Amino acid sequence: MIDWILEILKESGAVGNNNETIVKYGLQKAGSFLLDLIITFICAAFFGIPIEGLVFWIVLFVQRMYIGGYHAKTQLRCLFISWIVTIISFWIIKMDMSDRVLLYMMGVVTIIIWLAAPVEAENKKPLSERERVLYRKIGKWMMGICFMVAVIAKSIHLYVIFKPLALATIGTGLGVIIALVLKYQKAGNCRK
Repeated sequence: MIDWILEILKESGAVGNNNETIVKYGLQKAGSFLLDLIITFICAAFFGIPIEGLVFWIVLFVQRMYIGGYHAKTQLRCLFISWIVTIISFWIIKMDMSDRVLLYMMGVVTIIIWLAAPVEAENKKPLSERERVLYRKIGKWMMGICFMVAVIAKSIHLYVIFKPLALATIGTGLGVIIALVLKYQKAGNCRK
C-alpha cells in the first residue's frame, strides 16, 4: 500500500529520488499512526466509551512523544503492546476501579516520569543534548498539567476525563519503568 502511494507521488512529481526514503518513512509512520487510532476507536466503541477512548489516545500519544519509555523492536510488536495496554485500560475504565487507587498510581508514575524523563529506548536514535533538555522541560510541564487536570477532574466527578487521563499516564509510566529496568539490566550485564 505504501509503495503504491509512493509510486503515485513519484508519477505526479511530488516525490523525487532525493526524498523518496524520507517520504516512505513518513508514509509508514502515518500508516502506523492511523492504524493505532482506528484500533483505539474500535476498542473504545466495543467498550462503549468513545469519549474516554479519545482522551486516552491523545494523552498517551502526546506523553509518549516527549517522555519516551520502552519501544518494541518491531512495528508489529509495538502495535500489539499498544493494543494490549489500550484494551486493559478500557477494561479498567468499564470495571470502575477505585478512583483513589488510580490517582495514587498516577501520582507515583508522575513522580518517576518527572525524575527520569525523557527515557530513551535502546532501539531508538539517541536524543541530542538540546533535544534532551527540551523534552525534559516539556515532559515535566506536561506531567504537572496532567496531574493537576486529573485531580480537578476527579474532584468535580468528571470521570470521562479523569480515568483515561490517569490510565494513559500510568501506561506511559509503565513504559518508562520497563525502559529503565532494561537499561540498567543491560548496563549490569556489560560489567560482568
